[in-house]
Amino acid sequence: MTFRLIGRTDINTAEIPCCVCGEVIELEMIRDNIFSSKILGEGYGVIPSAKEITSPFDCVVRDITNGGQTLSLKCENGLQLLIHIGIDLPEANSSAENELYRLAVGKGDMLSAGDMLGEIFFDRAAEKGFDPTVVLIITNSDDIGGFSVCKGVKSIEDAAAQYSVK
Repeated sequence: MTFRLIGRTDINTAEIPCCVCGEVIELEMIRDNIFSSKILGEGYGVIPSAKEITSPFDCVVRDITNGGQTLSLKCENGLQLLIHIGIDLPEANSSAENELYRLAVGKGDMLSAGDMLGEIFFDRAAEKGFDPTVVLIITNSDDIGGFSVCKGVKSIEDAAAQYSVK
């Protein structure tokens, strides 16, 4: 189980590792009202610069919806995450040259932190006029304390957000 505590004085603060390389942004910057309004919970977006999307924690894949664009994860540390691949991308296409994203997991899969969830072909998506932003939402945000986004260019496993453990 990956659950990194940060800061030497506050043992109740934890971080959420980045799940894809790129620029981490606040939810308010996402061009989708459902995500930017935080109706679904706290979280962050990543404008990807690499295609690999990984699991931030040890977890189980609870559900896959929206043609494979949305994954629901139940993490061993108690977080329930929604990872949404791209904004308004068309459903996965079996044609490799037209593919915008591809999943590497199925419902019920047990994953370790860092395991590959899938890929987003961000350059192809942008060429076709789609927003390749990957969104991570804590759907049980009521179970955590404070939350902050660690904005900027990040690599996988760099801290993308911090939250207080209740």
